Amino acid sequence: MIRKNLLALTLIAVCSPAFAQNIEAMNPKELQDAATAAVTAEDADLLLEIMQEMQRREMLFFRAAENPMCDREPQKEGYFSTAHPGHFSTARQWYFMKLRETRLGEESCECLMASASFGEILEEQFGITANDISKTTIVKMQQERDEFGRLIESQYQSFHRANCRGE
Repeated sequence: MIRKNLLALTLIAVCSPAFAQNIEAMNPKELQDAATAAVTAEDADLLLEIMQEMQRREMLFFRAAENPMCDREPQKEGYFSTAHPGHFSTARQWYFMKLRETRLGEESCECLMASASFGEILEEQFGITANDISKTTIVKMQQERDEFGRLIESQYQSFHRANCRGE
C-alpha cells in the first residue's frame, strides 16, 4: 500500500502541467509510459490529453481500419508486361522511395500508398503514363533510387520510429 502511494506521488510529480504541455513532443514509448503514469496517478484530465494525442497519431487501439488505398502497387501492365522482371522491381523500389520522401516532407504517419498512385508520381516526375515507360525511364528511376534511396529510407525509418504508431 505504501509502495503504491509512493509510486502515485512520484508519478503525479512527473505528470505536472509542464509535462502535459510536452505531450505532442513525446515519442510513442514516452507517450505510453505517460498514459500508464496518468492511470496510476488517477489523473483523468492528463490521461484524456494523452489518449487524444494517441488517437491523433493512430497509436495502439486507435489505429484506423486499413485503408484500401494503402494496398496500391504499380501494375504489371504496359511496358512491364514484356520488360525484364528487374525493371518492374526497379520501378517499384523507386515508387516506394518517392512515397517515403513525400511522407517525410509532410511529416505524416499515414500509410505510404495513400499519398499517391504509381501513375500520379510517374506523371509528376516524368510527365508520362505507365504505358509510356521505356528503358530510359527505368534507367532514370534506377539512378535516382541509387543516389537517394538509402538516405531517404534511413530518414523515413528514423521519423517513423520516433513519431508513428508506437512502433
